[in-house]
Amino acid sequence: MAVGLARDLEAQDRYDAAAQLYREALRDRPDDTIRLRLAFALLRAGDAAGAAQAAQEVLGHTPDSPDGLLVLGLAQRRTRPAEAPRTLRRFLTVAPEHPAAPEITRLLAAHP
Repeated sequence: MAVGLARDLEAQDRYDAAAQLYREALRDRPDDTIRLRLAFALLRAGDAAGAAQAAQEVLGHTPDSPDGLLVLGLAQRRTRPAEAPRTLRRFLTVAPEHPAAPEITRLLAAHP
């Protein structure tokens, strides 16, 4: 229930509210899929540190999670810029066919 409502809030660009619902959903059902949704919502809400933390929790369970690496790398661009390129290159190595791969490739070419 909370996850569906959170997705609706994301569609309305209400990322802070969506993140709160994802947190509530995680209390009831700890799940990396929900944790990734939380990480993306936090990133879009401007909470790079929170997004990085949620992504690192996912990567603790699944070290090669493409979406975990993607969110972590994007969050690191704000929180730990020196580490971001390495994380994003790892994302490209793990998931070269990911829909975000072309944009990340362009980003790394523009800001190595």
